[in-house]
Amino acid sequence: MGIRTFWWDRAGGGTLRFGTGAGITWGSDPAREWEETELKARRLIGLASTGMMSP
Repeated sequence: MGIRTFWWDRAGGGTLRFGTGAGITWGSDPAREWEETELKARRLIGLASTGMMSP
């Protein structure tokens, strides 16, 4: 599974999608893992918003 990866979904009507993720382990703090996932998503959204990407 690719994380922090963009892909163009033709079947979804030509939609730019991306994936983020976090690793949950025995010692993980779920709230911090969620914050990390949101941080990754914000960075990808910022990159996609620059207009520097093309499908």
